Amino acid sequence: MRLGEQRGFTLIETMVAMVILIFGVIAVSNLFIVAVSNNALARSKTTAMATAQQRMDELKRAYVKDPSAFPTGIANPITVQVKDPLKSSNNIMSEYTVSYTWAAGPGNSKTVEVTVRPTRARAGMNKTVILRSIFSLTFEE
Repeated sequence: MRLGEQRGFTLIETMVAMVILIFGVIAVSNLFIVAVSNNALARSKTTAMATAQQRMDELKRAYVKDPSAFPTGIANPITVQVKDPLKSSNNIMSEYTVSYTWAAGPGNSKTVEVTVRPTRARAGMNKTVILRSIFSLTFEE
């Protein structure tokens, strides 16, 4: 074999390839960080929405039993802790303050607004969720 016919990569070609590979790995790792952050935000919003919906359902059942028990105004807020079902019973995933407001609605109905706020909000995470509904014991067609 003559000296000019050698095959293979030079040291500079190998270093350029490694630099390109490193930039690719950095870009992919940033995507993982963004994905984890978005997953946490989605879980937080879903948990808050489920908490608000559960409270709205409880209020609806209680309203059907005794509508006079719900005067117009703001009710005292309660604290709800959401625990991780896959871990020990003391592991709290999220904590929310749930409040609701009653107002006179159309006819003899009541308008209710359930507000769920995180107690330990982090920047960009745990947004407030508000659900509104109208409760009525009469049905019109």
